[in-house]
Amino acid sequence: PNFFANTPDILHAYLQHGGRPAFEVRAVLAATLSPSWGIYSGYELCENTPLREGSEEYLDSEKYQLRPRDWDTAEREGRTITPLITRLNTIRRENPALRQLRDLHFHHADQEAVIAYSKRKGFEHRSGGRQPRSPNHTPGGHGLVGHAATRPGLARVGAGARRAHRRGLSMGQGPTMRVSAR
Repeated sequence: PNFFANTPDILHAYLQHGGRPAFEVRAVLAATLSPSWGIYSGYELCENTPLREGSEEYLDSEKYQLRPRDWDTAEREGRTITPLITRLNTIRRENPALRQLRDLHFHHADQEAVIAYSKRKGFEHRSGGRQPRSPNHTPGGHGLVGHAATRPGLARVGAGARRAHRRGLSMGQGPTMRVSAR
């Protein structure tokens, strides 16, 4: 599957009202859950103005026009999530688990607004399916444990994590990224 954080013809209410944190959370979810992810032009600038209240259409949709953007000014003024997108792509390159859909597991989360999931790479082929060498073994440290709030505010990814527990996640010793409202 290809997870797009947004599309050219649908501006979901979550993005309209969630502000920058909503854009950050959706980017983290798309980049860490699917082997293939994408964003529509303007996402980096958190463009979220609807055609009218209650509409899911962009005010200045590019369906029928080209829209120039001043990326340099947006960068200077801190109005872009490009550094986050760059970091997500770096994490994806460094973690083979993120480049596959196999071994994606969702876990219980005590809070309804939290999605908890883990991915790992390094399983051996055995007859009857893929089995881990041991329940907590992740060869070469190529694993990922992540959780992200479904509402704006928090997305955290731990790269190189060693295990995910049924009730709660161990974020491991690897680098983590926290995305929170400013």
